[in-house]
Amino acid sequence: MELRDGAVINFFDYGKESRYPDYAQHARIRLYNSTKGTSNYSLLYDSEKLLSSSQLTFEISYIEDIALDFYGYNGLNSVHIPEFIDPDHDWDINKYFYNHHRKLFRIRLYLQTYLTSKKFGTYTGITYSHHRMNDLDYSKFDIPEGSDSSSFSNATLYSKYAEWGLISPKEKNG
Repeated sequence: MELRDGAVINFFDYGKESRYPDYAQHARIRLYNSTKGTSNYSLLYDSEKLLSSSQLTFEISYIEDIALDFYGYNGLNSVHIPEFIDPDHDWDINKYFYNHHRKLFRIRLYLQTYLTSKKFGTYTGITYSHHRMNDLDYSKFDIPEGSDSSSFSNATLYSKYAEWGLISPKEKNG
């Protein structure tokens, strides 16, 4: 179970009363942390007031996941062996084998321009994303010993991909 603590604050500017429930401007601040190690800090601004006949949306976010799922790069065809994360099985590696640490910094800017009406227009945008990926920092986890009191293996699929050359040294950290 994951618990989150934080806050979401929304500010709405409706302009004229007749405009309600459509807003002219909206700002959202979202800040939260979770018991599973996810942090999300973001600011979103959405406005139809800045540019005539257009809607501008801007977002800036920083998201950190200390144990994000990683099953490889083959989508639905990825091989997942549940015994690798089962402490009661002989094949057990550790319960974090299919995880990695990710930090994401993202900036997005979108512009929706209305050509003849709000039903017909163009939608363009640009996004900058900076990913930092690493193997897990095991000091942040409570790691039980294996069922046969064997020592803990800190191997992850992500570290194995890097070791095997599937993730190049240049790409290993994002």
